[in-house]
Amino acid sequence: MICPTDQLESAINARFEGHNYFYTTLGNTLILDKNTVGQIVALLDKNSIRKITFILSEDNCIVLDALKNQHFLTIKGLNGPYAHLQKHKKHVLSSWDAEHQHTLILSHHLNQKIKELKAGLQGLLTTPPLINGKLFSVHTKDFRPIHSDLVCMYSGNLS
Repeated sequence: MICPTDQLESAINARFEGHNYFYTTLGNTLILDKNTVGQIVALLDKNSIRKITFILSEDNCIVLDALKNQHFLTIKGLNGPYAHLQKHKKHVLSSWDAEHQHTLILSHHLNQKIKELKAGLQGLLTTPPLINGKLFSVHTKDFRPIHSDLVCMYSGNLS
């Protein structure tokens, strides 16, 4: 699962062995309705896919726009994801130092998509695929795992 604006296909094919299949949505804001999940299930079955990775570039223009200027807000389907990213940005700004804020927001976004896809696929496949997320650094040309969902929660309780 990639964003077409990141243009990561060649970097993914160079880094990950085997045949890679790409499902693209702007900023990985894909809406996992019944029809979309059905298409994903068909793709998984047809190609014996056992692993799904959501990948975003750290400088993804759609996510950056959601967090800053919101010039793309008029694009159909981005209102909900933009509002969700803004809400999580406020939480992160109040909880974490500036060095980690951006990767936490991206990680949270991908963790939400992973949860949604897992829920959508539940009961539709005999063996569900492994689903994870990675961030791509344009500067280092490296793929890094996203932060755990435990790190990216909206709130916590330390007692």
